Amino acid sequence: MKKKNIRNNGLARVKIIRPLHAPPRSGLAPYPALRLLAVVVAGILAGTRHPFSLDIWIVAFSVALTLTAIGLVFSLRIPSSRFPAPFTALFYLAVVFTGFGAYGDFLFNHVPQGGLLLQAGRTVVVAGRVDGRPGGSSRGTAFVLDISSMHEGDVEKAMHERASVFVQHPKGEALSLRDGDLVLVSGLVGIPGGAANRGEFNPHQRARLQRVSASIYAEGPWRVLHEGESDGGAFKRLFVHPVHDYVIDTLVAFFPDGPRRQFMAGVLVGQRDGLDEDLGEAFRRTGTAHILAVSGLHVGLIVLVVNLLLHRLRVTGPGRWTVFLLTAFVLILYGSVAGGATSVQRASIMTMALLGGGVSGRKSFPLNSLALADILILSFDPLELFTPGFQMTNGAVAGILLLLPRLNPPAGSGGGILAGAWHALRGSLSLTVAATAGVAPVIAMYFGSFSIVGIAANLPVVFFSSLMVYALMPMLFMNLVSGWLASFFAASAFYFAGIAIDAARWFSAVPFASVPFSSGTAGALAWYAVLAALLLFMMPARRVRAFILLLGVVDFLIWMPLFSGGQPGPPSAVTVNLGRDVAVLFSSGRESVLIDAGRDERSFKRIVNQAEGFALPPLSAAVGFSAKDSVISRVPLGRHMLSADSVLSLSSIVAFRPAGGVLRVWSRSRSLLMVNGLQGLRTSGGAARRADMAVVRLHRFRRKDEAALSGWIGDAAPGCCILIPGPLMPKKEKGFLSRFAQRNPRVQVRSKTEQVVFL
Repeated sequence: MKKKNIRNNGLARVKIIRPLHAPPRSGLAPYPALRLLAVVVAGILAGTRHPFSLDIWIVAFSVALTLTAIGLVFSLRIPSSRFPAPFTALFYLAVVFTGFGAYGDFLFNHVPQGGLLLQAGRTVVVAGRVDGRPGGSSRGTAFVLDISSMHEGDVEKAMHERASVFVQHPKGEALSLRDGDLVLVSGLVGIPGGAANRGEFNPHQRARLQRVSASIYAEGPWRVLHEGESDGGAFKRLFVHPVHDYVIDTLVAFFPDGPRRQFMAGVLVGQRDGLDEDLGEAFRRTGTAHILAVSGLHVGLIVLVVNLLLHRLRVTGPGRWTVFLLTAFVLILYGSVAGGATSVQRASIMTMALLGGGVSGRKSFPLNSLALADILILSFDPLELFTPGFQMTNGAVAGILLLLPRLNPPAGSGGGILAGAWHALRGSLSLTVAATAGVAPVIAMYFGSFSIVGIAANLPVVFFSSLMVYALMPMLFMNLVSGWLASFFAASAFYFAGIAIDAARWFSAVPFASVPFSSGTAGALAWYAVLAALLLFMMPARRVRAFILLLGVVDFLIWMPLFSGGQPGPPSAVTVNLGRDVAVLFSSGRESVLIDAGRDERSFKRIVNQAEGFALPPLSAAVGFSAKDSVISRVPLGRHMLSADSVLSLSSIVAFRPAGGVLRVWSRSRSLLMVNGLQGLRTSGGAARRADMAVVRLHRFRRKDEAALSGWIGDAAPGCCILIPGPLMPKKEKGFLSRFAQRNPRVQVRSKTEQVVFL
C-alpha cells in the first residue's frame, strides 16, 4: 500500500531560480576587504614609485570611473544579467587602483609651488596650526605646523604648506602646546637632510611621509607666540582635552615623578616624551617596546567596561545598537586622547567591525576586519603604509590571527587546575611566538637587530604590564567617586609597573640580548612567503601550492644576489658622522681601530652599530686625533692612543704621529693620513706624505690653499681625499671649497648626511 506524504499538502511549488552552491571551505571568499586591500596597497606603491606624471594618473582614474558608471547602468537596465558584470568589477578595481595611485603620487612626490623651499637659509615668520601631538625631549620641542600664512615685513602672504618645527630649550623651559593650537613661529628655514649614517633615522624620508616640505628651527620658546586656544572643534574642546588632562593629572596626583609614572603615561595615552632613554633602550633590546604602544589591550578593556555598565540594554535590538554606538563613541574618544596612534585606530576599527557584525546578525571575520581597518586608515593617509608603526602592528596582529589558533588550539573540558594553568601558560607563550613571527622581519628591516631574549622577556613584561593596565583603568574611574578607593588600585599599578620595568632591564642586561641583523625588504618578503607556505602546508588540499611557494622563495633567494650585484666585502675605512664631529673606522681585515669617538657614550653606540652594519672586524683600539683625551680614555676598548702617545702597534695595524696635527695609520694593504691643516700634508723637507685615503681638516681655504692642496694631490695621488671645513670658516670660502671639490673627482667635502666608504 502506498503511503501519502501529507507534509507537503497545500504547499506551492518552489521554483529554483539559481542552483545553490556550498561556500568554499578555504580561500579569500569570506575576505572581500582583504582582496580590496591588496588593490589599495598596489595602487599606493605604484603611485609613489612610478615614472608617470600626476596628470596621467588623473586621466586613468577618470576613464576607469566612467567605464564603471557605464557598466553599472548597463547591469541595472538588464535585470537578467549578472550584477555586477565581470568587466564592471574589473573597472571598479581599476578605479580603486588609480585613485590611490593618484592620491599617493600627489602626497609623496609633490610640494607647493612658491612655498618655504624658496626661503631656505632665511629667517621667516609664519602662522599656522599645530597638527598632531608635539613631541618633547631634553633638547626641545618638535611639532608639525600646518601653515596658513607667512609674514614679510608688514605684508601677510597666504600659504598652505606643512613644516616641521623644532624649538630649542636652552634653559630647559617647557613649551606648552597641544594639537590644534594657533601659533606664530619665527625661525630659520632649512631642508630636511638625509640620514647621518647608514641605517639611522632619516629626517628627509620622515618629512616626505608627513607631507612636510621644509623645516623651521627656532632658537628658544621666545620665538613661538601662542595666538589662541586649540582650534580642534567642539569634540576636542569638550571631550578630548578634558579627558587627556584628567588622565595626566590623576597620574601626577597618585604617583611620584620617575620611570614608573613615565611608563604608565606612555602605556595609557601614548605620551612617551619623558620616558627615560635607558629604559626605552631596555624595552627595545628585549623586543618588548610594543608594550609602550596603546593597542588592543586598552581597547579591549574599554569595550569590556562599557559592556558591563550597559549590559542590560543588550536584550533588545535598539538597545544593542545603542550600546554599539556608545562603544564606538568611547573608542573614538580614547583614540583621540591617545594621539591618534595607528595601533589604536586599527584596534578600534577592528573592534567596531566585529561588534557591528554581531549587532547586525552577520558573521565577522577578524582577518577581514583587520583589512577593513587598514583600508580606512590608508584612505585618510596613504603614506601611512610606509611607516614602521603601521607595518609592525599589522604584522603582529596578522601573526596572532593566523598562527595562534594552530600553536594553541582550544583546550578540552576537564583536566583540573594544573591543566588550566598549563594551557594559560602555553597560550601566553604561543601568543608571544605568533606576534614575534609577524613583527620580527619588520624590526630587522628598520632597526637592524633581533632580540634573542624577546620570547622569554615578553612573558613577564607583558603579563605585569597587563596587570598594571587592569589596575589603572578602575583607578581612573574610581577617582571620579573616591580618591581613597582609587589609591588601592594605584598602589597595585605602581607595584606591577615596577616589576615590568625591572624585568625589562634584567633581560636587557643579558649578554647578546639583541644581535645585529638586517633582513632588508627582500628578506622580509621571503620570511612572510615561508610563513604562508607553512600555513598552506597545514591544509592537506593546499600542500602542492605550499611546495610551489617554497620553491619560489628558494629560487628568489638564489637569483637575488645575481641581480643585485652581490654584497661587497667589508671596507678598509668608513667615516661615521656624529653631528659636528666625525669618526673614522680603519680595518685591516683582521681587526679595526677607531679614530676619534664623538663626545658621549651614545656616540660610541652609534659607532659600534656602524662597525657591525659594515661587517668590520672587532674594534681593538681607540686613537685620538681631534677628540679630547678624556673622551678617548672612556671608550670601552682594550687599547688607547692618547695625544701624548706617538705609536700604537697592533697585530695588523700601526698608528704613528710623525708630527703635531698629523696621524698616519696603515695596514698591509691600505694606509690612512689625517692632518689638521695643509702644512701636515708634507714633511719638513717638503716631501709629500702619501696615503690611500686622506682626511684634511681646514680652517681657511684661500687661493694659496687651493694651490697647496692641488700640488699635494698631484704628488701623492691619494685614492680619496676628504676635506672637513672648520666651523669658523667664512661662508665665501666654504663655497670656494665646494667648487674645488666638484672639479676634482678624488676630493669631496665632508657632509653631515653622507658617509665615505673606502674599499
